[in-house]
Amino acid sequence: MKSVTEEKLKILQFINQTEQYRDLNDAVSLINSREGMTGGEPSSELAEILKHQLLQSEDHALTHNAKLSFYNIRIIAENLHGSDFSNALEYSRRRYEIIQARPDLIVEKPMVYIRGVQQYVQRCILSGSFEEAERILPTFEQMIQKFDAKLYEAARIEAFIMKTSMEVFYYLNSGKLDEGVLRIDVWQKGISHYRKEIGLQLYRPICFNICVLLVFAEKWEQALVWVNRSLEEQPDIRRDIVSAAKLLSLVIHYELGNTSLLEYTVRSTYRYLAKRERLGKPEQIVLRFLKKVSGVISKRELIRHFNQLRKQLQALNSAKDNTILDLFDFPLWLESKATGKPLNELFLAKLVGESA
Repeated sequence: MKSVTEEKLKILQFINQTEQYRDLNDAVSLINSREGMTGGEPSSELAEILKHQLLQSEDHALTHNAKLSFYNIRIIAENLHGSDFSNALEYSRRRYEIIQARPDLIVEKPMVYIRGVQQYVQRCILSGSFEEAERILPTFEQMIQKFDAKLYEAARIEAFIMKTSMEVFYYLNSGKLDEGVLRIDVWQKGISHYRKEIGLQLYRPICFNICVLLVFAEKWEQALVWVNRSLEEQPDIRRDIVSAAKLLSLVIHYELGNTSLLEYTVRSTYRYLAKRERLGKPEQIVLRFLKKVSGVISKRELIRHFNQLRKQLQALNSAKDNTILDLFDFPLWLESKATGKPLNELFLAKLVGESA
């Protein structure tokens, strides 16, 4: 009788602790949704939550779910702290190991596994641990294939979206642009297969990021295809992507020599951005510039305009305001035009400089 009572008390302790971790996770997630990645000192509210005894060590977590919650809270807290991803990588790696240790739960709760891998791979890439990311992505694909028959359709779609997004992110940040270009047919096949099930909220950024990869690889005709895809359907969903894609399409048309389209397209883009209050000072300068150079013939005059725009944007850069130009490195493209250096070489050199 005593052992039964003790067992019941133990179960109640597990349940109570799981609920405590859930409450702590919800509290930290609420702060994250409100503040995002602040890059500064943690708020007093977050600091107080992190003092909780259950968040001092994994050893306090008594169950599988409690351990996952412990590390999820720690990962979110590191996001709020800013740009040092070393701790977040350590936490996401450990969370991944805990998930991998229970393959039965991967089938039962595939979304937990899929999002855990996404957390891990993303932080590998952000911290520059590219070899680690390279090892994880194929393992993830093998695991999904292994359990494919047991997964429900939403999990298969989520797995495809996650893997494709992380691959594009990996190739862009590692500088392996040529390898990324070779994967595009595979991505295209999956996107076409799941297109009806993938909402614009996810479809749009995938297409835009593939376009950015192609731009830095200087594959302009392919880039035009993907930027047009990122502009498909309702323009009010992911307006930040739509706005950036409209500007990037002007760059692509310029590179393809479609100057006859530029004057009209610049006007329509200007109207779109102004209507949606995304027409900041940098965007106004860029649009005026593109309209101007669409009629410029002299190479010397072109270079003068490119250099002039670079200086104008550099002067505005000190304001540190977020703009839609942040989604594509427009100044790097300008540098390529002004110096005559290939864009992909400048892009790779910048990545090397940032990792030094």
